[in-house]
Amino acid sequence: MALAQLRLISFRNYSNQTVTFSNKLNLIIGRNAQGKTNLLEAINLLATTKSNRTGNDAELIKWSREKGSILGKLDHTEIEMIIEQNGKKYYINRKLRRATDLIGKFLVVFFSPEDIRIISGEPILRRKFLDRLLAITDKKYLAELSKLQRILKIRNKILYMQKLGKEVSDLSIWNKQLVETGSFVWSKRLSALAILNKILTVISKKILVNQTLLLTLRNNLNLKTEELADIKAKYQGNIDRLGSLEQERALTLVGPHRDDIQVEVEELIGERFIKKDLKIFGSRGEQRAAILALKLAELEFIENEKKSRPSLLLDDVLSEFDDDHQKLLIATVYKQQTFITSTSIDIFPLPLVKNSKVFYVSEGEVEAEKA
Repeated sequence: MALAQLRLISFRNYSNQTVTFSNKLNLIIGRNAQGKTNLLEAINLLATTKSNRTGNDAELIKWSREKGSILGKLDHTEIEMIIEQNGKKYYINRKLRRATDLIGKFLVVFFSPEDIRIISGEPILRRKFLDRLLAITDKKYLAELSKLQRILKIRNKILYMQKLGKEVSDLSIWNKQLVETGSFVWSKRLSALAILNKILTVISKKILVNQTLLLTLRNNLNLKTEELADIKAKYQGNIDRLGSLEQERALTLVGPHRDDIQVEVEELIGERFIKKDLKIFGSRGEQRAAILALKLAELEFIENEKKSRPSLLLDDVLSEFDDDHQKLLIATVYKQQTFITSTSIDIFPLPLVKNSKVFYVSEGEVEAEKA
């Protein structure tokens, strides 16, 4: 499902702007700090309900305005988001909906230079990468993940109250819910990583020289199986074993909230396969190649699960790669609706420019190039 039209009112540096896009290639050109990234941020918000740049909704509203809005027209669906100082409201075909109703309606993959932090940054960034993939392709996962977060909040509060010696509700009730919900999340994460690794086996051959990118779930339980019964038994055993330590620290010490996803390259050297953790030992170039492979795998994963190709948002990323990787990325942009930002149109091959709808952005105003 392609985005046909976008209307922004009092969003970031846009006052009132309507843009009609191509369902194929869209080049968005302009100097820095003119509004190119803001445009892609708005598109991503329609798909995910969350900004990839801030957790504060008030920052999305144009300075001195009380509220802003984003309206997107797809093939047969209209999605609108009203952004207020204290939160957002969501509408599908002019009917008020929950945020979770929007997720999965409009599919996108967002790729910016900052995404290299998925490889080099903290575990929470890798968890968010995987959780986003699962949330937009599996509604039950989204619901169970939200439930898990609520359980952890309540359970940690009970542990804290117990540490203070106060009378509180029985922890065993929440332990049972934690095991049920946490085991489901673990099972889905393991299944998704198995699928991603199969996709990466193919993609790695095009991007990495004699290496294969490999994702491995790392957690307290050292889980190897996707079977729910096995995960539940192991999880319950660890909760029982760590009960006194959790009460001492007033914190849930075992669960999906403490996962990491190890990103490695595997290479055959002599007769042995050698693995290298890219967060610790990867060069900047290797990390860039890995995030490119990961983003291409994200496209394939969503298409396989949803039977629909997501739109691709590329925020000034071409300059981050060498010529070979640029060519590979450019070959991908023709496979779905794509939005590409850049400070100069000269970076793009002439055939790509001729097959694109070109927009110029200046001080929060967007103008389409005349044919």
